[in-house]
Amino acid sequence: MEPQGTAATILDAAVSVYGKRGARDFSMRAVAAEAGITATAIYRHYPDKAALAAALIERARGLLGGYLLEGVAGTDALERLWSTGDGYVRFARDYPQLYRLLFMDPIDGPLPDVHEMQSGRHALPFRLVIDRIREAMADGFLAEGDPGRAALSVWAHVHGLCTLALAGRVPGDDLEGLCRTSLVLLFEGLKRRHPDA
Repeated sequence: MEPQGTAATILDAAVSVYGKRGARDFSMRAVAAEAGITATAIYRHYPDKAALAAALIERARGLLGGYLLEGVAGTDALERLWSTGDGYVRFARDYPQLYRLLFMDPIDGPLPDVHEMQSGRHALPFRLVIDRIREAMADGFLAEGDPGRAALSVWAHVHGLCTLALAGRVPGDDLEGLCRTSLVLLFEGLKRRHPDA
């Protein structure tokens, strides 16, 4: 097997192991067993657990970015905003284990804070949301303001509903519809600027 193919197989195995065991029981040995290779062989491609975790996070972030990019194809700012939100919800539903990895249950170290999410290597998915908010403001759908702050409110809102659905606390069979209905109420508030905003 070619090295690149082996590395990809290991990464697929890491997704599976994380999905079954979560962060607490995620180990190089478990990933090697899932990939059908020896524990020693995994180190040829990923020198330690931190390197494998970083690769897994990049895989998850890339998948999320792909879902969010579907929103760029909308015909106007409002449609692009809705499509981006729908993409986020579909990612949470299609890849619940990777969603937990990115936003709830990290393998190694703390989750990035809000400032890290808006800059540096963590920024791309959140920047896509900020861009859609900025367009909606320019189009007059939302009141002019700080797109970063508004995007944080939108993300926190949708993330909360996705987290509740993954925990079985709200119905997940129509999560997109639930999020859209809830966001309508949030957007109504964002259309009117608070005097202190």
